[in-house]
Amino acid sequence: MGFERLNLWWFFLLLLGVYFIHLFLWLKKRKKIFSAKNLKILERKGAILLGEISVLLGIIFLSIALFSPTWGEGKKKIEASGSDMVFILDLSNSMLCEDSPPSRLKAAKSLISQLVIRGKGDRFAIIGFAGEARIFSPLTSSKDGFLKILDFLGPEVVKQGTNIGVGLKKGLGLLSGSVKRGKVIIILTDGEFNTGRWGEEAVALGKEGIRTFIVGIGTKEGGGIKMSDGTFKRDNLGREVLTALRPETLEKLSSDLKADLLILESLSPIEVVKRIESRAEKVSRFHYITYSVPRYYIFTFLFFLSILGFIYWRRR
Repeated sequence: MGFERLNLWWFFLLLLGVYFIHLFLWLKKRKKIFSAKNLKILERKGAILLGEISVLLGIIFLSIALFSPTWGEGKKKIEASGSDMVFILDLSNSMLCEDSPPSRLKAAKSLISQLVIRGKGDRFAIIGFAGEARIFSPLTSSKDGFLKILDFLGPEVVKQGTNIGVGLKKGLGLLSGSVKRGKVIIILTDGEFNTGRWGEEAVALGKEGIRTFIVGIGTKEGGGIKMSDGTFKRDNLGREVLTALRPETLEKLSSDLKADLLILESLSPIEVVKRIESRAEKVSRFHYITYSVPRYYIFTFLFFLSILGFIYWRRR
């Protein structure tokens, strides 16, 4: 036997205290009234005792009912749905460009945050890639923990370059163990990488039945790359390095991966989020949960029975 709301123990003590104060005052008054010889014959000690016992039992049963007692086990079949969603985030220096304010990287993080916060029954993982790819969070349902990791990510945590193929490979590895869940990969990048380095990964995506989205971040006009120290990146000759969205590269990637291509320049962030939510596969599944059976109604019945007993003995 257990109790769901044992923290209400003070309520029992409060009722008990009020009862004993009332009993003390009542006995004192009764003694004074029945002290006269001609009234002692009217005393009904048995009925009074049984009546007070009924009140005391009523207090005990009411308190137990409020504590929500449970015992025994029940099983309930429930339906749940959700996806395993892997974000592959471009962490190359070009993502520091501010043509998608406040920057490409921050815009990408904002999109990821919205999808995570709005997700129901989903698990999330994140892979950062540039010249290498690293898993920064395996699949997890902990939104707070995931968002803390996301906030930490930047170009400094991976070796620079842009090799999206290694990011896709790690994403496939994370989703290969997903059972009876929707599988989704979301790539967030500006498209500044060499094409044609994902042939094997593209075939594997199709075999695994993974729904893939590519979110292009940046503008065709582009701009400079503002580094963490506030200066703009320059090449070996001292010229400012410029970067721009590469839609043709993203279209090639989208075609090879059979992915949905969403360009943030032409869509609002919330439109991108809603399109991914509406098209992402969510697999329904059933499972059983075990729970303790509540029994508060038994003690509620006993409480009213005690009150009826009190009324009966008072009238005798």
